Amino acid sequence: MGLECIKNGIECIKKNKWVTYEDSFPFYHPDILKLEENLYQSLCMDFNCIENYSLIKNKEIETLTLTELYSYISYIFKNEQFVIGFIDQYCENGILLKLLERVIQWQN
Repeated sequence: MGLECIKNGIECIKKNKWVTYEDSFPFYHPDILKLEENLYQSLCMDFNCIENYSLIKNKEIETLTLTELYSYISYIFKNEQFVIGFIDQYCENGILLKLLERVIQWQN
């Protein structure tokens, strides 16, 4: 995934702006949608993420390999077809932010 796209997603989550309301209907912020699109286009997209998630969900984020990080992120974006409310829990509890920040650390 492009680092700039990840960094924009991180800022979006930190500012608590991952959902925007248009005509009182919730949509994901463009930076989060771009992150999702980037993930799907990336060679790192893990199509076995649901299966892999069960193997890594109890591991400490700091111990995950880059492949496992992408698998976890893929799981978050693919599960429930990206339904409003599902990704919110990963933003609110800080897991998505920690995963994205860890990817940046791996890339540097």
